[in-house]
Amino acid sequence: MKPRNTSRLRELRVEARLTQRELSTEAGVDMSYISQLETRADMNVSLRIARKLRDALSRHLGRWISLDELFPDDHGSSQATKTA
Repeated sequence: MKPRNTSRLRELRVEARLTQRELSTEAGVDMSYISQLETRADMNVSLRIARKLRDALSRHLGRWISLDELFPDDHGSSQATKTA
């Protein structure tokens, strides 16, 4: 698996002025999972979860965030997978 930039999710969450708990509630994603995504580069994220996080962050930032922007890898392509 390609390395994933783990800090981008956190950067966008902080820019949106959301805590992990608030993002968890907004996106319907477990807070501990968000914490793991922010700190562990070895985790894959499903496309469904990536979209939920993207949509919640986009609403709070007032701009569209692409999945590649939210979960970039070292080569600029998204690490969101198509698993449910």
